[in-house]
Amino acid sequence: DRKCAFCIIPKIRGGLKTYTLSDIDRQIGEEQALRQGRVPIREVVLVSQDTISQGVDEIEKIVAHLSANDEIHWIRLQYLFPDRRVLDLLELWNKYPKLVPYLDIPFQHVSPEILKAMKRPSDTALFAEIIDRAHKIRPDAEIRTSFIIGFPGESEAHYNELGDFIKRHRIDKLALFRYSHESGTSAGDALAETVSDEEKYRRINALRDTHLEERKAYALGLIGKRERMLVDEVQNGEVILRRAHDAPESDEIVTAPRGKNPIEVGMMPLVELKAYTEYSFIGEIVG
Repeated sequence: DRKCAFCIIPKIRGGLKTYTLSDIDRQIGEEQALRQGRVPIREVVLVSQDTISQGVDEIEKIVAHLSANDEIHWIRLQYLFPDRRVLDLLELWNKYPKLVPYLDIPFQHVSPEILKAMKRPSDTALFAEIIDRAHKIRPDAEIRTSFIIGFPGESEAHYNELGDFIKRHRIDKLALFRYSHESGTSAGDALAETVSDEEKYRRINALRDTHLEERKAYALGLIGKRERMLVDEVQNGEVILRRAHDAPESDEIVTAPRGKNPIEVGMMPLVELKAYTEYSFIGEIVG
């Protein structure tokens, strides 16, 4: 329903539709059938094109329903549009322990001028308010966002606003995308490219370096912490796990020696973080 200038998905998929509890139960049932009881479902990820448009009350009904399932330990919300309703949604962390302290909220940019051209929300004060509220409610909350680099009209000054934002607000996971025209979008059909691909890549690499430098102190501060983690994979002598703060297939992983104790996918052992390797951690299973 939101016609972002760079996005073709609304034309492909049509308008938003509300998901029901029965829809979600059906999907969980199908997943359980595929697993044939071998691996329990420990985590449910709720993701859509625009998750907050489900409405806070409806999302709470879903979270409460899933929380009543004893096998499910983690509930994750992904792709929350930067909407003022997110501020209310964050309060659910206080009510549902299974709702992981993880906020996935793509801002796409922080320059009001560029955001308006993108046909996106341009109240960047709200972006900061959401981050601050998240950390106030859950100091251990980790935030994932994404930026599009090189949108038509993006100047060096606009780009520098992104780096300044990262330095002022702790962003834990950052996806950086090179803007490219897509036929059928308002930007692709009406705007001329103003930033070369070479310059887009330069900006992406520089911003990535800024983010990694800013994140380093926080990540190193986690060393020595013990957390329950989810075993995603067991490979010979190595175990691949995830923290509650990391989404499958997109965020950091923790690798740990298998050790002598039996370990299987779906288990949630206690793991101590031992070292940080820029995009992931090395851990030790301690319980």
